[in-house]
Amino acid sequence: MSSQYYPLPYVTDTSGYFACIQAAPGAIWLDSGRPHCTSGRYDICSAWPSRQLQLQPNESTGEFLIRTRAMLHTLPAEACPVADLPFTGGLLGYLAYSAGVPKSRHASQLVPASIGLYPWALINDHQSQRTGLICHSSVPAARQQQLVALFNPSAPKTTETFTLSQPFQAQIQPDEYQAAIARIQSLIEQGECEQVNFAQSFNSYYQGDPWQAYLSLRAVCPTPYASFIRLGAQDAVLSASPECFLQAQQQQVRTYPIKGTRPRGATALLDKQLADELRNSDKDQRENLMIVELMLQELLQCCHPDTLHTPQLCQLESFANVHHLVSCITGQLSQDKDALDLLQHCFPAGSISGTPKNSVIEVIDMLEADSREVYCGSVFYLSNHGQFDSSVTIRTLLAQDGLLRCWGGGGITQGSDWQAEYQESIDKVSVLMRCLEEAHLVR
Repeated sequence: MSSQYYPLPYVTDTSGYFACIQAAPGAIWLDSGRPHCTSGRYDICSAWPSRQLQLQPNESTGEFLIRTRAMLHTLPAEACPVADLPFTGGLLGYLAYSAGVPKSRHASQLVPASIGLYPWALINDHQSQRTGLICHSSVPAARQQQLVALFNPSAPKTTETFTLSQPFQAQIQPDEYQAAIARIQSLIEQGECEQVNFAQSFNSYYQGDPWQAYLSLRAVCPTPYASFIRLGAQDAVLSASPECFLQAQQQQVRTYPIKGTRPRGATALLDKQLADELRNSDKDQRENLMIVELMLQELLQCCHPDTLHTPQLCQLESFANVHHLVSCITGQLSQDKDALDLLQHCFPAGSISGTPKNSVIEVIDMLEADSREVYCGSVFYLSNHGQFDSSVTIRTLLAQDGLLRCWGGGGITQGSDWQAEYQESIDKVSVLMRCLEEAHLVR
């Protein structure tokens, strides 16, 4: 059997295509941030999954991923008429941070993991400037024709609105934040941990369709690992993540941990000064290298040891609202391992938990005021031909049941200054909150 590929007019901005299905059950867009962000290559859009799995109470992440793997195998790979497609049918979904914290003291509003089996997708390849619909042979011919007719980028836009009823409010006070940092540093001094990623959350209330909010966000803060996931008629995940978690292609693995942040400057001179400060910061480099070491240890469980390398360490990369230090680790999967094994052994990402991971996850749960939900989880695809890519869901908002939440955090070490860390946690998400308040706050 062979998949069918239907060419569509190429567009630099995929939002028009995704708007045709964004309200559908299970609608998901893995968004490269184009045209304003130029580092991403593909957009992947789909909806109406043929099957959907959710993590059940008292089910471990490992058990859930075994069920997920079995679901993927029901959509076998087949010949494809087009080369270089990242996705030819398979898995799309998320693991919330809470999926990696089975005994959390916090009640979670969001299902901890939800993954769908999608037998078709619209793929926008910005490198080759090629757009098309790929349909697995299991999709009936009549349904394939319906999908082709559905994607009209000049279709009338939705008239749905989105409003915020109040500005975002921090859920802890500065003195509470200071006390938590002091507690973390005491634990580090006692040898319980080396680095702990501590986060605070910010809440607002909304009415209407979060799709409109996402359009505002991506215009102001385009990022290469952004995503929109429809959870319900007025519920969604809105992610403006710049961070790749794990990639796998033909058994080759890459991961790009981020640690080290400065805000962008208001002028070119100030921006350069902030970038140079980060590039030359011994503290930030040490934090980054701690996470690199942690991820190397985790990858050893899935990769051949002599294939693990670090071709990039603490390289400065600049995004719409912040500068980051980004490293890269490469390796080769063992023959008996796959991308879901990578997720099981490396989730949640070390860059947003800390080291040693098991200890710091307990510390985070003890000290943070509420559940992280989807924040610091992962959104990913795994194609039936084995290609896999995933984000770390930082710079991410959850719109659910009228409550809009976002989170900001950073790595705490013995040398951290609580006031600087407090400001950094705000800097990371202030552009998101400000964007939505300016565009959608009822005044």
